[in-house]
Amino acid sequence: MIALTLTGQRSSIEWLEITYENRDGGMSSLLVDLWLESLHDDPRWRPLLEKMKLLEYWDAMPGR
Repeated sequence: MIALTLTGQRSSIEWLEITYENRDGGMSSLLVDLWLESLHDDPRWRPLLEKMKLLEYWDAMPGR
């Protein structure tokens, strides 16, 4: 996950998509990982969460 923050915003979302497709266990911290905070404004963030069936939880989190 740390490598994602170093590769730039565009490729970070792409890597998250690949990681999700591979069922990587690191995805369990996706909603709370501070390293990924810079991706929250990316227009592909919400569709990714929706694909993962996490959008409802994201929207319910305080401060969102």
